[in-house]
Amino acid sequence: NLAGFYTNYDDLQTVQTRPAVGGAGFDTFVENAGKVEIKGVEAELTAIITPQFRLSASVGYLDAKYKEFISDLNNDGIGEDATFLDLPRAPKWSINVNPSYETYLSDFGSIL
Repeated sequence: NLAGFYTNYDDLQTVQTRPAVGGAGFDTFVENAGKVEIKGVEAELTAIITPQFRLSASVGYLDAKYKEFISDLNNDGIGEDATFLDLPRAPKWSINVNPSYETYLSDFGSIL
């Protein structure tokens, strides 16, 4: 299987964490991140090695970036360009390998 995708967000909301005013701890809040563009491809493959042994694998590439994002990065009340930041939970690469082996237990079924 092969899939490609493209997503364009306007007014995406993101969670930001900054040092608290006064330096004691951190403040966490939701902020409008502006525009985000996400595009990528995914490929999946399953190989049946034997009737009992199967090997599945997938790989994905993700290009996710802010196109417009003004944020108070220094906690000084001044918004500045934050488009250089990485999107959270958006890894550039993802890889998965999944082997499985099924053993038959006569009349009782099987274990996978």
